[in-house]
Amino acid sequence: MRKYEGWLPLLLAILLHAVVWLLEGQGWTLRSLPRAMLLVYTGLSIIITLVYFYRRLVNHWHFRFLGKIISRVLLILVGGAMAFYLFAVGVFSCPIEHVGIHQGKKTVAVVNRVLWTNVTYHTYINPWFYGEQIGDSVFYFDLPPGVDPFESGDASFDE
Repeated sequence: MRKYEGWLPLLLAILLHAVVWLLEGQGWTLRSLPRAMLLVYTGLSIIITLVYFYRRLVNHWHFRFLGKIISRVLLILVGGAMAFYLFAVGVFSCPIEHVGIHQGKKTVAVVNRVLWTNVTYHTYINPWFYGEQIGDSVFYFDLPPGVDPFESGDASFDE
């Protein structure tokens, strides 16, 4: 077991991605916070696996110098790519979600605020997933980008 311990976090991340992929094939969608947690865990598991390979490679004396160079370059590249990706996802595509009653059903209102503000309503499944979209997207062209229509009072759930 100790021989393969560096692979376990990465294998668990791959298994979690496969489960999410199967559930999304059934019409469920992973909500934004759990998706961010899964992305951070996947990135950390890649770093753990790289450190594991680095430590195993350093144990062989003839790969010691080359192993240090390769592993450090890979660690910097993967870490930099992860940081850039998480920054881009956090700034540009992380929607705000509100839970409430819409058209008589418990729903999740997903607010996308990148270029213009639009709200889509989805069926509520549980705190980790939401379901199919209900109706059409509602666009708020009069709001500046980045403004949440639920917080500004321009949008609300059915009372």
